[in-house]
Amino acid sequence: MPLKYVFYAEVIINIPSFVMCWFFPKAFVDQIAGMSADMLTYDLVRWYGVVLFVLTFILGKALYEKDISALKTVFMGYGIGDLMQIVVTAILANHIGGWNFGLIFTVAISLILVSCRILAIQKPERLGF
Repeated sequence: MPLKYVFYAEVIINIPSFVMCWFFPKAFVDQIAGMSADMLTYDLVRWYGVVLFVLTFILGKALYEKDISALKTVFMGYGIGDLMQIVVTAILANHIGGWNFGLIFTVAISLILVSCRILAIQKPERLGF
């Protein structure tokens, strides 16, 4: 299977995530942390949603244009972000007292994506364009 489909799926998965951050930040926090938070936290989640939108747009545009050079740069940045996401997720799990489905899902997806990004950077023909 060409790796481009993994990254198209990432774009599709991110769309409801950033919509949830913008319009339903409480539900987003409840899903990830399993607990409620204060209004400042919900506003910060909205801010995260803005960043998630921008990053998703950049990935989607590079995929749409089949721009291998841009994708290599995007994958490098995203790959570093995937690894950082895993560390921050472990910190959050420790803070909330354990692992829940949302956190486990986040780490699993991050591991899959960072692996696929490495493969795509090493051999861009694996993208299937």
